[in-house]
Amino acid sequence: MNKILERIGELGIVPVVKIEKAEDALPLGRALIDGDLPIAEITFRTSTAEESIEILTKDLPKLLVGAGRILTVEQAKKGIYLIGNIDPVRSFSKVIQIE
Repeated sequence: MNKILERIGELGIVPVVKIEKAEDALPLGRALIDGDLPIAEITFRTSTAEESIEILTKDLPKLLVGAGRILTVEQAKKGIYLIGNIDPVRSFSKVIQIE
């Protein structure tokens, strides 16, 4: 089984997060890690999703980060680039892309 899917199964839940301000991304990610839930799906419901994903994947390597509520091809490309460009093993979008 894929390592990402195994890890999601171990955690049992994926918080879906809408971030209004990019500066909130890092404190949120740290809180999830501190709460032993090192995983988040960042939705593209706001204009800060792209920047938030970039911050989380760059600054918190222990946090599994996914991109959600992708409605356009452009958003899909951004999500795959931002997450997959860091480490494909950590990318939910990469799993979707492959499967």
